[in-house]
Amino acid sequence: VNRTGGMGGGRGGIGGGRGGFGLFDTFVTGLFGNIAFQQIRHRLVQPIVETGAEFERVMSSVRALVNDLAKDVNDVSGDFKKLTDGALALGTAGQFGPVKVAEAMKELAAAGFNAKQILTSLTPVLQLAVAGEFSVAEAAEVASNTMNAFRLRAEDLGRVVDVLTVAANESTVTVRDLAESLHYVAPLSSALGQSVEEVTIALALLGNAGIKGSLAGTGLAFSFEQLITKGPKVNSVLEKYGMTFADIDPRINKITDIVGLFNSKMVSTIDILEIFDTRAGRTFMALSSFGSGRIGAMAESVYGSFGKAAEIAAIKMDNVSGAFTRLKSTLQVFDVSVFDSIK
Repeated sequence: VNRTGGMGGGRGGIGGGRGGFGLFDTFVTGLFGNIAFQQIRHRLVQPIVETGAEFERVMSSVRALVNDLAKDVNDVSGDFKKLTDGALALGTAGQFGPVKVAEAMKELAAAGFNAKQILTSLTPVLQLAVAGEFSVAEAAEVASNTMNAFRLRAEDLGRVVDVLTVAANESTVTVRDLAESLHYVAPLSSALGQSVEEVTIALALLGNAGIKGSLAGTGLAFSFEQLITKGPKVNSVLEKYGMTFADIDPRINKITDIVGLFNSKMVSTIDILEIFDTRAGRTFMALSSFGSGRIGAMAESVYGSFGKAAEIAAIKMDNVSGAFTRLKSTLQVFDVSVFDSIK
């Protein structure tokens, strides 16, 4: 902002836009003197300019990304207005200010979401940011990457957020841990037909066994890889337990069912290592260390996670700090609105 010319224009606009602001100028100048008045006014104007300009900058990036995705350029202006109004409305709702909401929009647009999908996905992304205790941009990246890795639709993003939130809440892993693990295992597991719920359950259990992040992701991916690579070659081992490869083929069986079957058949450690080899075998044995009761309890929580992210986020915001955060967000919406009227 040009603080000599541009800001001067801004001051004129503020004076005209607020009507009574000129009387305030006269009163403060008479009470404190001109120097004090300039300092007070600077403190009032600066946050308006800084917040408004930053919101405008981020939304310009959003517009550029959405414009690239639009099939009809004539729809972009209308879509952009909806996005801008949506950012301000969610900012007023209070968890995050309009600038942070705009940053989430930018991340989603970069992931290939169109305007309608962005608006649909914003609320669950903000819930994940609160529940997972990280930035909205990071929450948008985690949710969209997971959704894309499992070849889900934008409409399923809320499901992804609920699954990640509940798995983290019911285990010793964080959402960040899960995101790092999924980076390594999601592409292969998705190609095999494993659902986001199944893979997340396995990662949460591995976390409870002390295997987290990249170790959990690569270990689980290697377990799937070993099963597919060896295929029917492991039938000679499985026959001892009345099983065939078809019973443990990850393309047609859930990973939790495979683990449960190994437990029920009491497959020995030596045979697990024969089937999976050493590295993948260690990962599978960690999963097998949980009995059917604990696996079932985790599965019940994750599969029954619908709406849980919203509940957990609301609980985390239900305190004095949350109320103060909502107040700051509302004030930022006011700053953006004033900036937009005087620029």
